Amino acid sequence: MYNILWFTSITIIYSQKTLKNLLLHLFVFSLIYSAIYVLYICVINHITYKDITVASLVWLVKVKAKDFQFNNKKLYEILIESGFSIIYVVIVLAIIYILKYSSNNYKKKTELKENILYLIKENKKLNEIQKKKLYKNLDQDHFLYKVVSILDNIKKKSIYNHQLVNDLDNTIFLMLSNKQIFENFDIEENNNLEVYRYLNVITDYDSVNSYSALQDEEFDEKNDRDIKNVQSSVNIYEIEEHLKTAMDWNFDVFKLSKLSNCKPIYYLGKRVFEQHKFCKHFDIKQSTVEAFLTKMENQYHMALPYHNNIHAADVLHSINYLISHPMLEKLLTMEEKFACVVAAITHDVDHPGINNSYEIKHLEPLSIIYNNKSILENHHCALTFKILNECPECNIFKNLTKSQYTYIRSLIIAMILSTDMTYHKDYVNEFTEKINNQTFNIEDSKDRKLLFCMLIKSADISNPTKIHNLSIRWSNRLFKENSIQSISEKKREVYNLKSLINENYPSICESQTSFIRLFVKPIYELLGSYLEIEDFIALKQLEDNYNFWERIKG
Repeated sequence: MYNILWFTSITIIYSQKTLKNLLLHLFVFSLIYSAIYVLYICVINHITYKDITVASLVWLVKVKAKDFQFNNKKLYEILIESGFSIIYVVIVLAIIYILKYSSNNYKKKTELKENILYLIKENKKLNEIQKKKLYKNLDQDHFLYKVVSILDNIKKKSIYNHQLVNDLDNTIFLMLSNKQIFENFDIEENNNLEVYRYLNVITDYDSVNSYSALQDEEFDEKNDRDIKNVQSSVNIYEIEEHLKTAMDWNFDVFKLSKLSNCKPIYYLGKRVFEQHKFCKHFDIKQSTVEAFLTKMENQYHMALPYHNNIHAADVLHSINYLISHPMLEKLLTMEEKFACVVAAITHDVDHPGINNSYEIKHLEPLSIIYNNKSILENHHCALTFKILNECPECNIFKNLTKSQYTYIRSLIIAMILSTDMTYHKDYVNEFTEKINNQTFNIEDSKDRKLLFCMLIKSADISNPTKIHNLSIRWSNRLFKENSIQSISEKKREVYNLKSLINENYPSICESQTSFIRLFVKPIYELLGSYLEIEDFIALKQLEDNYNFWERIKG
């Protein structure tokens, strides 16, 4: 027992030292100690005091060696005791090794963690200093100044979301550090309207979300995709089945867009061309029709909430529904039906998502070209005929006679220009006066053209006359797009978008009730009266939708 205590004491003493190869020294020491201990036991048990002489040492070894043969029990006990000592030594060494290894490893990890945290903290301080310096040097009219202000506001509202705050800090720093990228970035450019939509979303303003129960699911899911990037195949059978309902006033153009992978104009246009047999009558190849529909669909900006290809397809459906009415079916010539269909398809091509007032106020290039008069409508017309002239493969007019082309072109221009809401009341008042005075003459070329203008105008603002769920979708989309422009209008004056929106945006309910009362209802009452439609579904649903918005507003 003494040897164990002694060895343990020596081990503890050695373990306090930081000697190189300490464990190796202890192990060798243990082996030597064990060997000496065994030898000592053997000698003590077989040598007496009288035997201890140098002269008789050799004799003792020889003689006493025999005793080992007869004393196996004693030797066995000695070996067992020695073995336990060695095992004990090995266990102690192993424990010491494990403890020292764990301790050193823990210290290294702790030091590394502390160093990393220190570097992060110092780097954050440095970034904050650099960010403040860069932010201070920014012009308040600069695009980055406003974006950074928005992100800072979000950061303040998200103090408990550490990951978000950290991500926003990194984003702000990266943007400020790469200011040169944004030097030529003009927030007012039409092609940057998607930026406004993004800012609307991240600010999460209350006034737009106040009608969250009415949100348009389709817009969030599909509207951002560019038709050129759509790769997935379409189910022609499902599209054909859905197009069988195309003569229903409540035809779901959103569903068609979904089924066709955002190509509603292409598939609905082909169906309308087939319905009226335009290809046969005007000698148009099917490949030319398909190229025309594709080309025109690609001119619409699908990132816009409202004035996109789905809206154009909806106007095409509505005007086709109207010209297919038995009374107009008989009255209109093939050229006039053709003009109505083409005008509906092209009436908003390349729409930038802003109105004529914005174009004029900010001296946009189009306002210079068209002298502040029906700017966008003139652009839609000009672009349509420019494309048809420059792209023979999609020119559906190339086999028309000169007189046919001249007449159809004049009708298309008149109809597209009439969609300028600035002159809406002029058209409605003129048509009302003629109907009330019974002076409207369908054989008169001017009156005839006025009727076509009334048809496309009715189709263009038909959304509130559709079944409730479709009407709500269109209302939300239009409100979103108007919100984008409102933010753009005030961008030089207000940097906190949330307060801007809350102060300047009328409620969607108020917008819809006013729009229905002042614009939609008068023109549809006139149209229903002229076409002598009993129980006009458009007027019935218009009344239902008006009452809905009144209840929400109240």
